[in-house]
Parts: sequence; C-alpha cells; structure tokens
Amino acid sequence: KLFVVTNQPDIAKGIIDNSFVVEMNEMILKYLPIDEIRFCPHSNMDECDCRKPKPGMILGLADKWNIDCQNSFLIGDNWKDIEAGKKAGSTTFLLEKHYNNDVEADYKSISLSEAVKIINKLHNRK
Repeated sequence: KLFVVTNQPDIAKGIIDNSFVVEMNEMILKYLPIDEIRFCPHSNMDECDCRKPKPGMILGLADKWNIDCQNSFLIGDNWKDIEAGKKAGSTTFLLEKHYNNDVEADYKSISLSEAVKIINKLHNRK
C-alpha cells in the first residue's frame, strides 16, 4: 500500500480553503497509484494529534488498512516526517536536500526512485 500524509497549515491560517486541498488530492489520486492521502489542516498552535511530527495520520491509516508499521517505510524530506515515522515504528528514509543535512533517519537517499530501490531490496531480503 502507498499513502501520503501531509501537513497543510495554510488551511488553519486561512490562506487556502480545505476544499482546494481535497480537490488537489483527488487529482493526485487520479494519476498516481496512491491508496489514500491524509492531511492535517491544523497549525502548530492547535496541538492536534494528526500534525507531524506526531504519528496520528500514520497510525490512523495503519489501523484502517491493517498495516504493520514495524514492517513499513516512511519517506520524507524533513525532520517532522522522519520523527512521525519513528514514532509510528516504521523504517525511515530521508530524501536529502540542502535544508535537512542534520536530520537523522534509518536511510538517506538522493531521490524518491533511489529510496524505492532500497526499499525493494530490503523487502526482498525478508
């Protein structure tokens, strides 16, 4: 299964409307083989359980789809992504960018395609 979990604080800030994000996600789902997208519409001040680095969205998807987080992978490009994946118990992959050199993850890769290749190798070992 393939999921997207994303923070969208611009909704809480009134910069974009919730319906815009829903429409954008529907287009993504139409063209990419993603099983579900979840987004957190809150800001840091809301202190919700879904906003990364908290693992709420990940754990909710795992519960709904009967996913074992211990045998799952999270790919992200910032510390909040990686921390949420760690809290959920997943193996983490950091997409290396100029702004995240200090982030520690289980694996680092220069691209999404490289991360997927590594995941496939790890999965085939099991």
